[in-house]
Amino acid sequence: MNKYIVFIIGLFLFAFQSCRLASTDDEELAEAIRLNEKEIQAYISTNRLQTQKTASGLYYAITATSNSSRTVSTGEQVTMKYTTKLLNGALLDTFYRNTPRKYPHNAGTFVPGLEEGVSLLKVGEKAIFLIPSNLAFGNNLIESNTGINIPPNSVLIYEVEIIAFKSEDEQIQEYIAANNISGAKKQNSGLYYVETLTGTGQAATKDSTMVVYYTGKTLDGKIFDRNITSPGFSFRLGLESGQGSVIKGWNEGFLLMKEKGKAILLIPSSLAYGSSGTGNLIPPYTPLLFEVELLEIKQ
Repeated sequence: MNKYIVFIIGLFLFAFQSCRLASTDDEELAEAIRLNEKEIQAYISTNRLQTQKTASGLYYAITATSNSSRTVSTGEQVTMKYTTKLLNGALLDTFYRNTPRKYPHNAGTFVPGLEEGVSLLKVGEKAIFLIPSNLAFGNNLIESNTGINIPPNSVLIYEVEIIAFKSEDEQIQEYIAANNISGAKKQNSGLYYVETLTGTGQAATKDSTMVVYYTGKTLDGKIFDRNITSPGFSFRLGLESGQGSVIKGWNEGFLLMKEKGKAILLIPSSLAYGSSGTGNLIPPYTPLLFEVELLEIKQ
């Protein structure tokens, strides 16, 4: 048989098999959604809940209203209490029932259904979310740290209370107030600059090579990076990409300094690691604090 004909037949069979697999996946998803809908409706009826349904299939019931008009935007810090359980009442997570948890909104911390649900609430409100499996863990088996596993295609129930929503700027201002920091100067970019020791040497200029000490922290005090030993850390000011580059907040902050000076840089994530973060060290949408000392400027 001609090798080109063999190739075409093989390509056709591969495409056919791929279509069959896609069709099977679609059918399984549709069946899971149908069964979840039936389960959710039964739960609503049994518990006499007054719910609303979103276009995605999320069901929610607001159980306590609030006079606040404050809603949340992507990247803002959410503080909330919550309990997670299955439709059969099995509790999955109760630690945060009385202990508020803080996390950045829409950063992948929770399942999509809960992220969507939180977007519907205002500060001070409480709600119950009934989340179908396609907005939770799908057809995956999830092992819970409570010892109760989440079976494939499970509906999740979250009982939620919203304590606060805070932008990064609000978080930084709160930190400044809580730590009695004076002299903080906000730049147009959102950077806060606090001079703690006035430098006596030359001023920094773009493209200068800087030699510095620094300690980097998140606003809860966790140190994620530090260099406070000789000879210090060297970098070229203004370089924002490639080897030797630094975050935008450093390029802006060090331009405000002179040699032998010290400062605190409070940097929003837009001038740091943004919506990606850096693995486990720095979560997405995290404002940072750097205690810095400018040892030397090399022109």
